[in-house]
Amino acid sequence: MEAHFGGDGTLDDRIDFEVTFMTKSYKDDKITIPAWANRDNRAPISMLLRDERPDIYDDTITAQVYKEARPICHIIENR
Repeated sequence: MEAHFGGDGTLDDRIDFEVTFMTKSYKDDKITIPAWANRDNRAPISMLLRDERPDIYDDTITAQVYKEARPICHIIENR
């Protein structure tokens, strides 16, 4: 992502992005983010809260996908 969207050019040409890989944790079987990429190269803020709130991602589309009988690919645009 960084190589494609974060390359040379002016700041006006760059695209801010965040890509997260969300899956169920091996530790508690709750949704977590084991990998991410973003322009600022920082972990998502919600991950700082996850230790105290393991259900923080229960209302996400990822959680909905895990509940689907036959999951399909979902591309989520910026909201």
